[in-house]
This record gives sequence, structure tokens and C-alpha cells, in this order.
Amino acid sequence: MTADALARWKRVKGIYDEVADVSSATRQTLIDERCGQDPEMRAAVDRLLSRRKQEGLALDVPYVNAGALGYRTGPRYHPGEMVAGRYRIAEFLGAGGMGEVYSAVDTAQEDQLVAVKALRLDRGSAELDARFRREVRLAQQVHHPNVCRVFDLGEHAGDLFCVMELLEGETLFRRLARVGRLSPAEALPIALQLCQGLEAAHRAGVIHRDLKPANIILLGTAEDPRAVIIDFGLAAGLAPDQSLTQEGAVIGTLAYMAPEQMEAGGSTAVADLYSLGVVFFEMLTGQKLHNAKSPLRLALQKAREGFRPPVFAAAGVPLVWREVIAGCLQAQPSKRTKSAQAAYDRLQLGRPSLGFVLSRPLVRLPLTVCLLLVLSAYGWRWWRSDPTPDPEAATLYSQALAALVDAAPVRAIGLLQRSLDRDPQFLSAHALIAIAYTEVDQLDKAQNALLRAAAESDGRWRRGHSESLRLDAARAVLMHDFDGAANRYRILSDQVSPRERSQVQVLRARMLEQAGKSDAALAVLGQVVKADPGNLTARVRYATLLARQHHLDAAKEHFTFAEGAYKRNDNREGLAGLLLARANSLHTDPAADRRDLERVLELSGGTRNPQHRLTAQFRLAMLDVQDRAYEKGINGTRQAAARAQREGLHGVAAAAMGDLGYALYLARRVDEAVIALRESVAMAEEARSYAILAANRIRLSEALSNAPVHRVAEAIEVMGPAITWYRQNHYNEVLPVALLKWGTVLVNAAQLDAAEASFREALDRAKAQGNVLRQTMALQRLGGVFDPRDLRQAVGYWDDAVFQARRSGVTLVFIQAARTHNHLGEYGSAANLQAEFDRRVAKFEPGPDRTMLENRSHHVQWEILYFQGKCLADPVIDLIARSKSDACRSGVSDATVRGHLQLLEKTAEEATARGDIAQATKHWEAASHMALRLADFPNAVRLAARTIGLAQSIRFSELELEAALVLRAAQHRLGNGEAVIPLTRQCLDLATRIGFPSPADQFGGRQDLRRLWLKVPVRHE
Repeated sequence: MTADALARWKRVKGIYDEVADVSSATRQTLIDERCGQDPEMRAAVDRLLSRRKQEGLALDVPYVNAGALGYRTGPRYHPGEMVAGRYRIAEFLGAGGMGEVYSAVDTAQEDQLVAVKALRLDRGSAELDARFRREVRLAQQVHHPNVCRVFDLGEHAGDLFCVMELLEGETLFRRLARVGRLSPAEALPIALQLCQGLEAAHRAGVIHRDLKPANIILLGTAEDPRAVIIDFGLAAGLAPDQSLTQEGAVIGTLAYMAPEQMEAGGSTAVADLYSLGVVFFEMLTGQKLHNAKSPLRLALQKAREGFRPPVFAAAGVPLVWREVIAGCLQAQPSKRTKSAQAAYDRLQLGRPSLGFVLSRPLVRLPLTVCLLLVLSAYGWRWWRSDPTPDPEAATLYSQALAALVDAAPVRAIGLLQRSLDRDPQFLSAHALIAIAYTEVDQLDKAQNALLRAAAESDGRWRRGHSESLRLDAARAVLMHDFDGAANRYRILSDQVSPRERSQVQVLRARMLEQAGKSDAALAVLGQVVKADPGNLTARVRYATLLARQHHLDAAKEHFTFAEGAYKRNDNREGLAGLLLARANSLHTDPAADRRDLERVLELSGGTRNPQHRLTAQFRLAMLDVQDRAYEKGINGTRQAAARAQREGLHGVAAAAMGDLGYALYLARRVDEAVIALRESVAMAEEARSYAILAANRIRLSEALSNAPVHRVAEAIEVMGPAITWYRQNHYNEVLPVALLKWGTVLVNAAQLDAAEASFREALDRAKAQGNVLRQTMALQRLGGVFDPRDLRQAVGYWDDAVFQARRSGVTLVFIQAARTHNHLGEYGSAANLQAEFDRRVAKFEPGPDRTMLENRSHHVQWEILYFQGKCLADPVIDLIARSKSDACRSGVSDATVRGHLQLLEKTAEEATARGDIAQATKHWEAASHMALRLADFPNAVRLAARTIGLAQSIRFSELELEAALVLRAAQHRLGNGEAVIPLTRQCLDLATRIGFPSPADQFGGRQDLRRLWLKVPVRHE
């Protein structure tokens, strides 16, 4: 950084310090005066103000354009580059205030993986070079498992770098952001290791000076963690002459610095202990120690406050932790804990010192203790009780709670906003509105609601236990810790009034459902319905879950009961919610679903609930798509998306646009679907509606993988982040379906092993949830994965799928299973499954779906005859199949076969060019049959060999066997006897691998294969 750039940064920082804590109007006036006609300086100040709440903002590091101030603006090393002739760069990992970090391979140490840190600033400052070298030398003196090892210091192309231990784990900052806070049991092993690592560094003469959660890596498991302190890049020697830091300079992240560092920049070992105390405080409470927004106010808070005992009590922090943290956070260095070893010893002992216990006011004031004992029962109950809210605010809150469990979060948000206008300190309303915002996927607003609740709570000297539980539950929902939220609602249900208890239990059931625990949610709702038969919201939710588990008759009874009650009470919004739930759950009568949804549109005109109205429009449009009225459905979804956008429901608009894209996809207008789905993904990203974003990504991936020009690689790239997001956020209810779609895309990419793993995980999750339909779907997909490579194993999966289909009602499974049995030569089983399929199809209403299923059955029936060596002259039979078979010559001339052969070769070349290897393999195999039938033996050899190569690359063993039989027959007719013998062995091995019973040369009774086998006389074997 140049001297001018540094001076400019100090000017920007000075303006920020001056305006950070003044009112908005005064702030703009001051900025205008200080920045004058310099728009770049104004922009730099505005950026700092916008980042005031950002974790890890260190004002000693300029937050302005890196290139303008002399910083490098991109990674200097690239993958594969050799540094200093020894370290081969693998990947750019990230950049910090002092350096860029890469993973690399140490070629001189048996290809050991290491981390390479390069000096971020351009060379040219002897002082910076000397500081960097000295700090690396100091860090090399520290040898401890809880401190990141530094191995080497070097220079490459004029740039300095150091080589460190490569750690792959989660930072403590990320862990706390994910889980909120750690229990004392979880925090103890981490804290002890941090003490040990810091003590080792101090003994070696090294001060960290920037200790914070972001500089602590957690390795291992939650039960057996290993904490490692990283980034000693800001370390300085204990002896004054070892530090190159100028007197008065401020180094490190301000929120974690000791007061003396902020005042004079001075650093001793006890400054690190102050930072350690701040880290312990955040681990145990999940809160920040201070809330100042400027360095000046932060310094004042550090000097005056030290730590916040009320937060300890609210978080249930044990006394021994309070003593250790209090000792570390003393504002005066002389009064602070003397060493990290002392903190370690106290935590290891597990109990506070007698002096600390006696210093507490409760012990110093015996009279107060006696009074508290007398009044303990009353005082404890009063302290844990919630403050009484404004009566009208309480009424609005009750209505909002009912709306939320009624699946009407938009209405609930309106009621809660009115409630908070009446009583801004109503913490339960703050917590509930945060949950309502998460229901409509407005996570920013949910987070703001919790921050506002925290601010209101800080302004009160007492917070009720129930309020704390509600806030904790809301935080858990925001972090997608649905199990944690359900547990807090379970505790809360024992403390609220009987009237509110059933509503809290319904919220608990919704959290269990989100966590993928449908059986547990169903049990909770069943108890609510039994204890409170008049709780219609619980009954509707109960009916919805019953329908999901295919208890349709019981679900209909509960829906009918609730519908009658809503009509008697003239509860139009409740009735609209019920009708939506019923239409979205039963799926047994499209006409009835349509009537329900049209009634919802009528009712929503009076209730003014836009969510009900728009949801009904989506569902009606998708019913039109299912009825193949594609244009009508597409127009309906498009209108709903535009209306949601106009009404400011951006997340709903993104969902509607996703429905539009999917409607286009189902209408086979795939290119248009891809355009609409890309737009839906962009809309969801802009709205930060992450659940809708994940769903739209999956739909876009489906469309891409099935586009006329397959874009499977892009489909995988699009869907991968959605699967990761569902996993990380514990969307267990949705994840099995997402995994099924993910596996299907992987199948299209011929990544069969990865697809199999995805389908198996989906099956395991569906079993854990007790979801029979999803188990059936997963078994279907597994059967499809093994069909081309191991028919015996595929039959096992299909038989399991048939068993589940008899419970779930899925029809197509039977004909798919029949086809696999048929390919294995098990014609009796195939015929029985086909007959069962036909009986089920006969119950369908006449229409396109029934016709399609009947055609599938007809094709399998023909295959059964064909594989047995029979053939029927039937125009429905695929002409290509008859063209390639000697047994089906009827009506197919050689000239027609030649035409098909040319067309197949062209189609196969196109499929190969676009990367659709599975389709290309099928076409090449059919073409080899045709060439053999035409006695074009050289061409048959060429085509069969090409088929074998492709089939082996994707492990399509059945197609490889057929191609090998064609190749064997063609080589025999060409007189290549030497080629026949290994081909004979290959065919028998493939027959065994596929699962045909012994003897392998009978091919399970498959006469089509047997005929090819017998084209070579036995004497040539």
C-alpha cells in the first residue's frame, strides 16, 4: 500500500468513527462536510457503515477497493503452478487481511498436503518483509496439537510465503452461527484445548493478538473435537524489541481486543486471555459481548463493563465458567487471569474457587439470602412468568397463533404486526412473527424480528421463561434446527394455559414434520385431536398427514368433520385453508379437487388472503396441465406469477414462476420451460427464498437433463447446490424426493454408481419416515439402475417395489417389473405381473393415460412372445425390433431394413456427439443386429465392436451381451475362428454376470439370444 493510499484510508476511518453513532440526519450532514466533492471517499465511508454488524470487521484493515490501494485483486498462483520448485499449487482457498492461502502438495515430503500463505501486499516495503519473516520464525517455535504448525518460510518470484499445516474442518465462528451456542459439556473440551494451545504459544514467546472464533478450526467429531488455533500472522514477540508494530498501532479484530490494545496498541500475553474470555462468552451464551457500533464506544464498553452477568444466568452458564470468563475479561491487565494454564486448571477442576463463591452478593449479604429463601417460591414463579402484554395485543397474538397453525402465515404476519404496534415489548409476538416469516421464506425479515426482540429484551430487566422458550424456538426455526424447535415447544406446552396448549402442540407437530419425523408429528396431532376435539386446525393437519401415509378413508372423515364445523362457525378463512389442504392431500378425485379450489377462490375474495387465492390459482392451473389443457394451465400460472409480483409477494411469485416452468416442461415445451425456470431461479435468489430456490433448481435440472439437446452436465451443476442445501438445513421431509430426482439426473449422465447411492439414501430416509409411496419410488429407481447390468439384482428390487406398490397404489411398477422378469427369461412371473397390471388399468377412466398404459402392456406382451422365439405380425410392434430379428421378418423387406440401418447409424452418431451414451449404445446395438440380418458381416463386426466399447463404459451388460453374440456370429461367418473362442467365453461370462441361471448357454430360456448363440456351430467353439 502506498503512503497516499494509507493516508486516505486513515481519513476514511476517521470520518467513520465520527459519524457511526449519530442520528441519520446529522450523519449525512457530517459526511457531506467531511467528504466534500470526493465521491470515492463518500462511497468508502458508506461501505463501512453498511458493514457495521458484520462479524470480524477489523477497522485496522482498509475496506476499500483493493486495487486502488495497492492490494493484489486476484490469486497470484494457479492450480498446477510450482512454488519455489517444491510446492505444487492445488487450489486457492481464500484471502485474509495479510495473505492469500492455497492448498498445495509438498513434492519433497512424499506429496504431503500443506497450506501455502503468500504475503497479500505487493513487495516494496522492507518493514513489511521483515515483519512477515519475523512472525513466521516466531510461529515455527510453537509445536502443539492445538496450534496450526508452520513448516517453512520461502520466497518465489519476489514474493514471500510460508508453509503451514493444512486443516480441513469447520471454524468455531461457523459452528456458532449454525447451532447458536454450545452447552457447557460441548464447550469444555474445546476450551481446554484452546487454553493448552495458547499456553504453548506464550511459552514459546508468541502472542496471537487476533484470537477469535474465525481463527479457530474444529476438527474431528462433536463428541471428540480437536480445536486448532490458526493464523498467527498478527503475532508479535513477548520481548518489546521483537515486535515491529509501531507504538500506538491497532492490530486485530476490535470486538475481541483487550482494552489496552485499543488505547495504545500494547500487547502482552494477558491481552490474548481477554480475547479468550470473549470467545468463551460467545460459546456459552451464543451472544456478542458488546453491542457498540463504533471503535470509540466499543472501547468505552470494554473499559466499563467487562462482562455481562445477567446473560450468564439466562443462558444457564455454570459458576466455574463464569469465574474463568470474569477473570479473563477484567478491563485492567493487572487484575486479569495471569495465564492460559490458570484458566485450564480451573476448568479442568470443574468447580469455582471458594473466593469467587464468597465474592458473590448472595453470600456477602446473608440477610438478603434469608429474605430470598422466605420468598423463593413466589419470587421464582414471578421471575419466570411472562410480563402481561397489552390486552388488545394479546388478543391479536392469539388470533395470529391460530392463523399460523391454520397454514395462513400471511394473515398471521398482519395480525402480529398490529399486536406489536400496540405493545412493542411483547416478546412472544416477536418470536411468532419470526416463525411466520420463515413460513413464507422471508428469512431476512425473520432475522430482523429476532434482532428487534433481542433489543426489546435488553431494554427490560426481566424476561419470562415462556418468552425465552418462544424466542429460542424461533431462533431454532430460523437456523432450520427443527428438532430443537420441537423440543422447546414440547417444554412450552407444559407451561401455557390449557387453551393455548393445543395450539403450541400443533406448532410442535409442524416442526417435527419439517424435521422429517412424520410418525411423531402424527402421534402428537392424534393426542391433540383426542384431548381437544374442537381444535379444527389440529384436525385438518392430522387429516393431511393421514393422507400422506395413505390412510385416505380416515383422512376424509376428519376433513369432513372440520368442514362442517367451519361452515357452522362461518369461518371462511379456516374453510379456505381446509379446502386447500384437502385438494393438496387426497389426489383421488380431480373433479372434487377442482371444486374445492374454485371454492377457495370465492372465499379468498372475502377473506383477502392473497396466499390462499394465489395457491388456489397455482393448483387449478396445474390441474389443467394434468388434464393436458396445457395452454390454459400455462396461462394460469403465468397470471398468478405476475399477480404475486405486483402484490409484493416475491417468494410466492418465484414459486409461481417455477410452476409455470414445470407446466411448460410437462407440455414438452422444454426449451421454453428452461427459460421460465431460469427466471424462477433468479427470482428466488433475489427474494432470498431459499426453499423455493432449491425446488426451482431441481425443476430446472430435470428440464435440462431431458431437453432435446441433453445438457446433463449443466443439470448436475444446477441441482447439486439444491441437494447440498436440503442436507445442510435438515429438510428431511423433502430430501427423499430430491434425492430421487438427483439420482435420475445422474442416471441420465450415466453415473450409475452415484445414482445408486442417491436412490439407496432416498430409500433409507423413506423407510425412516414410514413413507410407503417414496419407498416404492426409490425401489423403482434402483430396479431401473440395475436393469441394464444385473437383471437378477434388478428383479429383487422390482419384487420389493411390487410389494410396496400394492400398499401405495402405484400402478406402473407392475409392468416395469414384468419387463425385467421377461428379460431374465422368467416368463411365468412376467405374465402374472402383466395380468395384475391389466386388471388395475381396466379400472381407469377411458382417456390418454389409460391408452398409454395399455400400449405399455401390449409391448411387454409382445416382448414375452419375442423372447420365447415367437413373433406376431402386429403393426403396434416396433418396426426396428422386427427389422433386427430373423423371427419377425413379416412385412419387413431388406430394403426397409437398410433404410432403418442408415437412420439408426445417423441417430447413434448424434447421440454420441451430444454425450448421451446410453441412447447411443442402444442404437448401435440395434444397427449391429440389422447388419447381421442383411449378411453385411464386416459392418456387423464394426457396429458390434463399437457397441461393446460403449456398453462397457457405462456397464450396460445386457446390451454388451447382445452385441458380443452378434460379433461372434459375424466373425464366424467371416471365417475368423480365432476371434470366436474368446467371444464365446465373454458371452458366457456376461450371461452369468447378468444373472441367467446355469447353464449359461441357455440364457434363461431367452430364444432371441439362444438363436444368435446357435449361429456358430459347436465345432467352432
